Parts: sequence; C-alpha cells; structure tokens
Amino acid sequence: MGTKYKRNYKNFVGHPDIIGRDVVDLGVTGLQAIAANTALADRNSVTRFELGADARIEGFHLALSSGALTLGRVGVEIQLDGAVVASGNLHSGGPGAKYITLAKGILADVPATSGQVLTANYAVEQPLDTVQSLRVSLNLALLEYPERA
Repeated sequence: MGTKYKRNYKNFVGHPDIIGRDVVDLGVTGLQAIAANTALADRNSVTRFELGADARIEGFHLALSSGALTLGRVGVEIQLDGAVVASGNLHSGGPGAKYITLAKGILADVPATSGQVLTANYAVEQPLDTVQSLRVSLNLALLEYPERA
C-alpha cells in the first residue's frame, strides 16, 4: 500500500492528518538595484516565523507589484532553521507572479516541526527596470502529527 492510500484511509476512519491551513505573507518595497540576500518581513517588520504546530510547506506564491518585468531578475529562497528548503525567481520576459508548488505526491513538500523557524530571503540578481514591491506568500498545512523526520 502506498503513502497516498494510507493517508486517505487515515482521513476516512476519522483521524485526519491536516487540522488547519495557514498563510505567511512576507514582503519588501523599493526594489530596483542589485541586492544580496536580504530578509523579507511581514507587516509588523518581523523577519522570522516560529511554527506553533507541526506543518508542511506546500508551496509559495511570488508576486511583483507592477506586473511583468521587462528588465532584471529577483530570486527568493525559503529557509527552515537556516537551511534553504525551496527557491524560485521572477525574471524579465516572464510573468509578474508565479506559484511554486511543493507537491506532496512526489515528496517535494517540506515537513516542519513545531518550534522551527521559517524565514524568506530575496536577492535582486539583475537590476530591475522600475522600482518594484515583492510579496511572498507561504502556504502551510498544519498537521496533527509529524509527517516525516
């Protein structure tokens, strides 16, 4: 029996593994010049999010304020306790927003335990054509029990 079957059966018999969902919104304004890895912050200027329950990072959404770029590239990395677990970028000629899926079915999702610290950094890898604002939204599934070690 596969992992997917076991999880579905667990939900069927009344012991769901997902007890809730959460979104962590982070952002920065005034991007244009080249910048090294710099922390993204929430609306209260907090740059780190401590998990209060076991969770799974299922993906993240990157979005620029003024749509598509005609020049430049912005990269984002997601860190869990200081280790990079996911990354993505927006570049010229591409869309101004992108959702990066960390699919559970192929074990690309990122398991996290209660008390771990989640942070996100951005880097302007090539100068941008206009001043931009960047928003990153991390999608979390809150779990009843830890998923993987």
